[in-house]
Amino acid sequence: MKDYIVRTEFGSLYQHGAFNNRIYVKHLADDDSHLLIDSLICLAEKEYYTKILVKVKQNKVTLLLLKGFKLEAMVPLFYRNKEAVFYMSRFFESRAELHPDEISFFQEFPNLLFNKHVKPLTHDFQPVILNKAHLLSISALFKLVFMSYPFPVYDPQYIGETMDQDTIYFGIFYNDLLIAVSSCEIDIEGQNAEMTDFAVHPDFRGLGLANCLLIEMEKIMKQRSIFCLYTIARLREPAMNKTFLNLGYNYSGTLINNTQISGSIQSMNVLYKNIQG
Repeated sequence: MKDYIVRTEFGSLYQHGAFNNRIYVKHLADDDSHLLIDSLICLAEKEYYTKILVKVKQNKVTLLLLKGFKLEAMVPLFYRNKEAVFYMSRFFESRAELHPDEISFFQEFPNLLFNKHVKPLTHDFQPVILNKAHLLSISALFKLVFMSYPFPVYDPQYIGETMDQDTIYFGIFYNDLLIAVSSCEIDIEGQNAEMTDFAVHPDFRGLGLANCLLIEMEKIMKQRSIFCLYTIARLREPAMNKTFLNLGYNYSGTLINNTQISGSIQSMNVLYKNIQG
């Protein structure tokens, strides 16, 4: 299932649909602001969506607060190593509450900040940049690891399309088997990248492969003058959060009940790291 993607005549970009049961505004153009937000609130009520998430610069925060939104997370120096980004949300019905299964994870999260330890690799795994010859292997690994995913990563054609749109995939092989994958979704103009799509084959977990991938991803992003690195990681996955914390990422908020992944709507932690090329 795929949420609809909409680009307005003024350049705003958002997606919505029943799969994530939300509207997500990735870019809010200046000329669109007031009318588009009002229109999306009406759309959410009509379609019974339970959340609107808007990613904005500081000059739009006051507008969204006045429209009933609240701040869930922010990342400083996000755009061209200068402007911050703010994740603003408006909830409908009861979605603003953490799921009962997530409360214990949220309470334990601070402990990860003080228990940083990188497990040494027991094998000389070498991350490589993947290409379109690897599309079937990438989609097969995603299908093995995730019961559901917010984007159609089971479809090799979709992965190929993202490769054409400034997404770089990284992988680790054991013999000829792809055992770990991740990606950098790059905003070249904004000089930032989302470090995302981490998947490790169940038979190879606990070896530090995600950490190995992340180090290589950072190296390549530095070479390309990408200054702000961030991730949106599942609250219910302490190991993935710890991978980022171990490498100096900062926690900056939680997006409550935000993303359909692994069979349910889950809350996501925002973590970031500002680097220099």
